[in-house]
Amino acid sequence: MLELRRSRSEPDSEQCGVEDHRGRLLHRLRRAAANVARGAAYVAILLTLILARAAVPLYALVVALGVAVVALLVLERTRTGFAHFVGYMSGFVLFALLRNEADDTGIGIKAQYVVDAERRLFGGTLPTAWFQDRLHRPGEIGLVAVMCMLVYFSYFVAAHGVALAFWRRSAAEFKRYALALLLTVYTGLAACLLVPTAPPWLASEYSNAPPMVRVVSEVLGSNPEQAGHDTAGVNAFAAMPSLHFALTVLVALALWRGPRRRPAAVLYVAAMGFTLVYGGEHYVLDLLVGAAVAVAAWLVAGRFVGSLTSSQPVEPSEQGCS
Repeated sequence: MLELRRSRSEPDSEQCGVEDHRGRLLHRLRRAAANVARGAAYVAILLTLILARAAVPLYALVVALGVAVVALLVLERTRTGFAHFVGYMSGFVLFALLRNEADDTGIGIKAQYVVDAERRLFGGTLPTAWFQDRLHRPGEIGLVAVMCMLVYFSYFVAAHGVALAFWRRSAAEFKRYALALLLTVYTGLAACLLVPTAPPWLASEYSNAPPMVRVVSEVLGSNPEQAGHDTAGVNAFAAMPSLHFALTVLVALALWRGPRRRPAAVLYVAAMGFTLVYGGEHYVLDLLVGAAVAVAAWLVAGRFVGSLTSSQPVEPSEQGCS
């Protein structure tokens, strides 16, 4: 009788084992599908924010923004977190669109004031011209130029990648970072609206500066700023302050709380500073003003977000006094 019971129970245990295996397999497949969807959503969001500064038609940017909003829903965030990131994306896209129109105000292009200031700072020498005289060879694309191009374009991903990481990790950190970034870019927008300034690679057309090349354009074989006015985010006369450097400093400030990240943050800031000056994108003065704007925005955002946090009512404890 005992043997008969054992023989009857063996198929049941085997069937349970098969069902458990199927269940684990389905769970893994669901988790893999969720990870793929989440990754695709992140890519869609980052792509939208990158396209906002690229030479794309307006309709393409609007479509990309709609896709990114849907992607946010896929990430299954709370309504509050969803609204905050939509606000961040919308604010940045609006900045890019306004930046494109900032050179159509009729205000004369400036260049001589920053060239003169740069010469006073460096004993009559323009750092961009000094670097290019020693490192640049016309018609040759060396390792330094390629590395500078990679560092230059990392700017379009790094700042928004940090925003996404903070958004997923901490609402308070994201609010401070997002507010600081928007304060920074809109301050830069106001500056280039009031004082449109030519970068070093265009300075010889508007000042007595010597001709200087745009290294990124030589590596790419084309100039991204010559796409025309029917595209978003394109403005060749927004050198002062350097938003490229300002957002790099902002990334470094955001990562500074992690001691292990500090060497990488310092190295990234240094690499971007060299890239922008040597590459003919910005003067050193542009970088200094951009860094000051980023630090000020970071401090203001910290004070504002901190005041909001401290003013929120504290939930009463459900536990009684011991």
